[in-house]
Amino acid sequence: MTLEELISLEGIDVETFFKRYANLRLDYGAIEGSYEFKQLVANLYENVTPDNILQMNGATGGNFLALYALVNPGDQVISMLPSYQQLYDIPKSLGAEVKYVRLQADDNWNYDLNQLETLITAKTKLITLNNANNPTGTWLNRDQLEKLVQIARGVGAYVLVDEVYEPLIQRTNFTPIVDIYEKGISVSSLSKSYSLPGLRIGWTATNREIADLFRKYRDYTTICGGVLNDALAVVALKHREEILNRNRRIVSENLQIVKKWVASESKVSLVLPQAVST
Repeated sequence: MTLEELISLEGIDVETFFKRYANLRLDYGAIEGSYEFKQLVANLYENVTPDNILQMNGATGGNFLALYALVNPGDQVISMLPSYQQLYDIPKSLGAEVKYVRLQADDNWNYDLNQLETLITAKTKLITLNNANNPTGTWLNRDQLEKLVQIARGVGAYVLVDEVYEPLIQRTNFTPIVDIYEKGISVSSLSKSYSLPGLRIGWTATNREIADLFRKYRDYTTICGGVLNDALAVVALKHREEILNRNRRIVSENLQIVKKWVASESKVSLVLPQAVST
């Protein structure tokens, strides 16, 4: 999405938009994100207040901060594979033992909760996943997540979920992990589903205790986003449905092209993605 396309959603041109901010001080700004940003993001969840929304440098910044704050040498982390590499390789670099719930093509890449039950132990500090999954496009619905939470709660494990593709899931039985688990960490951004990776704006949504822990670690890692980026992020969040409807249409059209090509290639098979754009 271009800068002009984004700003036009406000009903003004680029020049007028930037005149609004001509006297904006280019200091650190609101370290955790402006109040308007935090309020708009909090509105995406059922059980999160603006105080517990922390603006991050994309979802990668949120994932990194969560892993850096929670994982210690000797901890056990359970990730899904395939998944976003950050979610299992950073724990490894921090000295954790990483186990994998392995998604299988012959099971349509679905997450196997029975595998999780066999892997989890009293040493398990954290379970990581992305929902919807990148790269397979599968996702866990509310019932599946509630079963996962029950397993995690049994050993007191945190659950970190990268939810950047959630906005592309047009189903009522999806739920963010933070809304159903006291030790759940929802991470998202404006990059993938919103087509705005150049803003480098993401966030974490947690309870107060976890948010306060993250605050202690962010000062010398991610610090903050940019003040102009925050202003543009607010525009995107105010016009969320317009942007997502545009992007869902593009994804749907592109998927039809892929399906047509696969149908014409005898040596190619495909498990169709359910949610993501990769």
